[in-house]
Amino acid sequence: MRDEVLRGYLIDFSEQHKLNTTEEAALFELFTAYCIVSRDYPDVGDIEDLIVGGSHDCGIDSVALFVNGQLVLESDAIDYLAKGGNLLDCHFVFIQSKTSSKFNAGEIATFLFGVRSFVEDTSVIPQNAALAEFRKLKDHLYSKSIKFSQNPRCSLYYVTAGTWTDDVHVKGRIDADLQAIRSKNLFSEVEFVPVDASRLRLLYQELRRKVAKEIEFTQHAVFPKIAGVRQAYIGVLPCKEFLKLITDSEGELQRSLFYENVRDFQGDNPVNQEIRATLASTVEQDKLPVLNNGVTIVARSVNQVGTTFRLQDYQIVNGCQTSHVIYRNKNRLNANTYVPVKLIEALDSELINKIIMATNRQTEVKVEAFEALRSFHKDLEEFYAHVDLGMDLRLFYERRSRQYSGTAVYQYQIVTMPFQLKCFVAVFLEEPHSTHRYYGEILEAYRRRVFQEKHSQWPYVVSTYAYKCVEDAIARGVVFARHSKYRYQLAFALRRSFGRTPDLMNRKATEEYCRKILDFVRNQRKCDERLVSIARILDGVCKTMLRAGQSQHSLRSLRSFTMAIHDSVSSRF
Repeated sequence: MRDEVLRGYLIDFSEQHKLNTTEEAALFELFTAYCIVSRDYPDVGDIEDLIVGGSHDCGIDSVALFVNGQLVLESDAIDYLAKGGNLLDCHFVFIQSKTSSKFNAGEIATFLFGVRSFVEDTSVIPQNAALAEFRKLKDHLYSKSIKFSQNPRCSLYYVTAGTWTDDVHVKGRIDADLQAIRSKNLFSEVEFVPVDASRLRLLYQELRRKVAKEIEFTQHAVFPKIAGVRQAYIGVLPCKEFLKLITDSEGELQRSLFYENVRDFQGDNPVNQEIRATLASTVEQDKLPVLNNGVTIVARSVNQVGTTFRLQDYQIVNGCQTSHVIYRNKNRLNANTYVPVKLIEALDSELINKIIMATNRQTEVKVEAFEALRSFHKDLEEFYAHVDLGMDLRLFYERRSRQYSGTAVYQYQIVTMPFQLKCFVAVFLEEPHSTHRYYGEILEAYRRRVFQEKHSQWPYVVSTYAYKCVEDAIARGVVFARHSKYRYQLAFALRRSFGRTPDLMNRKATEEYCRKILDFVRNQRKCDERLVSIARILDGVCKTMLRAGQSQHSLRSLRSFTMAIHDSVSSRF
């Protein structure tokens, strides 16, 4: 790679995520997938789950499917999200990345042909196991097409370390291939997005920095003094000014700004159709502020100079539907179209929680929507931050998306709530086969067994460190890379090697048990030796179950696989 600045970004990305590869092409694949996917979906989790590159990859490096704003890796998650009267808003993302300094028409054609093959009923070219699994996921999604709010969107990103020049010959070939994909009528929208070095640098910069925007907010009134609120305003903001707040430097919608909003965008439901109709009418458009409840914005910092407001580190906690419809109709907006806005600068997390709850009570929401607001998570955050565990690696619990952006905390040190839930369910509830499921589904299924106020924080923290020990052993080559897909099983087995799970309601017994585990894993040599033994046990169980007719991909989601590991580890240690 010739771009030295981009190479520096790769190094920073590798350090932030503590990656186990130094090979430039493989690192670049992970980097591009992170930059593109995390811009819109900040809680994507393990980027490695998206990588399909290798032999028979059809010219595709990464594939992602998002349903109602959630990354979907298993068909069970689609079934969960489609329950009841829920509509599905779906988005396919395909990525090909090259470290070369130019956009090669032949390689782009290979990528687009690979996507064409993917959307066919049967692949016309050989495909590897990872792509085959995504194809099964795609087929299962389309079996639920009656639930689509509209046909899925499809975004194709071709990334190089060069410069995009709008070459007419390259664009002509791209247009022909895109037309072939569109002709399948599987997608409501198909877009090809060239990403060159300068755009890729900008994407990474925006992900690493706290969001900061300036607007002209002339029509506003000041709230009286409120305890816990530094300042607050209410008024109407021109929709064109509001667009500055919800779009990035390229004019794309920043979906990460709606993370604290308890509802995903609901597509073309009746309410959103009414908002769209108002914006589509030149006669009715100026009535938007009296027909709409508007949006609520909570910011960590608001600086006012005259009528210019600079917002930093902010979230739109209510108004997701209005924001999306305004964005989708941005070309119809005139200068006299306003949206009601409530702008609050607050640092008190409990007050922010109350604001989120109060502004999102209109309709029923998912079980996971208000989970982060419970006091248990505040206590767990404090535990991670202040209890001396004697571990070389310090971890931080992230209750709110990107709350550690702009700090000295590395990405690999951050424990998100979905990740914490999976670690605890795998390691202490002894069900690693359930971790492939969607976060909300897991939370609903284990509601009475996780995040209980009477629980000690110790097993939650230890479950995470057990997983991190496994990750580290894989990164250092102590455990083979092929075991990576069984990280949760290995973490469960490591904990199980210390005996049966104590009564989690017995705080004293639980703490003693957890301290024993932490004391052991601090000794890297002993921990490595045990993980090697456990990996051999796992290999033996895999071979037995594969001979019995199970598929390699299905093993990690089988309860029988977990039980076989449990019995083998129990008899060995």
